[in-house]
Amino acid sequence: MSVGLAARKAKRPSREETTNSEAEAAEVPCVLHGSWIPNEDGGQFALWAESRGTLPRARKGEHPFQLRSTDLANTVSTVFPSFQDSGIPSSALTRVWATLPGDGAKPTPSLELQADLEGEIPEVTSRGTWRVDAVVAPDLHALLTSHDLQHAASSPSMRIGQDLKFWSRAVAALELTVRRHEYLPAIFPREASTGKAHGRRKKTPPFEFEAGWELAEAAEESIVGPLARSMPGACRALWPEMPAKTSGEFTLHEPHALVRHFLAVQLQRYVLGTRFPRTALDRVEGSFLAFALPEDGRAYRLSEPAPIGEPDWVQWRRWRDRIQRSAVGGDETICFRLADPHRDSPDTWRLESLLSSRRDPSLLVPLADF
Repeated sequence: MSVGLAARKAKRPSREETTNSEAEAAEVPCVLHGSWIPNEDGGQFALWAESRGTLPRARKGEHPFQLRSTDLANTVSTVFPSFQDSGIPSSALTRVWATLPGDGAKPTPSLELQADLEGEIPEVTSRGTWRVDAVVAPDLHALLTSHDLQHAASSPSMRIGQDLKFWSRAVAALELTVRRHEYLPAIFPREASTGKAHGRRKKTPPFEFEAGWELAEAAEESIVGPLARSMPGACRALWPEMPAKTSGEFTLHEPHALVRHFLAVQLQRYVLGTRFPRTALDRVEGSFLAFALPEDGRAYRLSEPAPIGEPDWVQWRRWRDRIQRSAVGGDETICFRLADPHRDSPDTWRLESLLSSRRDPSLLVPLADF
């Protein structure tokens, strides 16, 4: 036997060693991240992951130790069993840009991943942007309020990023606000869309108005500020396209604006995803509230531009200012009461809107008289 052949046989690993190395590779921890990306359609929540292993053939501009789409889809399905039942459609797979700290050549691993790395971590010298594969969450509320995140955090092969934990806390805060009725119907002015004029030019109003919902002022102050101050940097990092540079560095989202946008969109979707009785929808027919509620109870439909005029908006502003001055969310809460039908129409029940005191729940004032 030649010396070279003997050396190769000596270096060949045994079956047991191969099995052990494969088991160790399977236990290489990965960190699951997720963040909110504002866009023209409202926004989307993108999940992505980084691992200890470096991609063997990373493409130009690609995050060098991310999980690519196939491995990412498997990881997301493992963490969230709801994805296992319905599967991850190809339309949910996308690519986004992440602005992260690095050394100029590659990004710095997250703090969650650094705990499992050996050797010296490169010093952060600048921010760069890298392309990452992502999965768009179809039901954000269900995803961030499930117990799956807590179970995944205790897995030896999984870490949950601080950004994902942050947005879970944000949804929990919004859910508590909704339970306390600390939100109000609203009318939002938008710049009127301009189209090509045909024939005689008509004067286009500068604004059009859209019905929706907003947090009460006291509730917004108690949520937005603390969340923005505690927001991890990774929450501000994701963009649908390569971000612009400011003073030579890639841009991050402004935390207060990002939190406000996230809460506003989720509040709209939360209300529009609620099934209201037909009697409640009929009662607001003809008012701007009809455009702020779902027409048939179908979930997750954003408000569409409604034919609401400037007088409606002015009247709503006066009403909203009176509500805000009385500190809704502090002592008062908006509630509903099912009123008995009239004698001449015994089958017609009415839904009354009332203002109730938290200190004395028996004190009820019709909202129309407020």
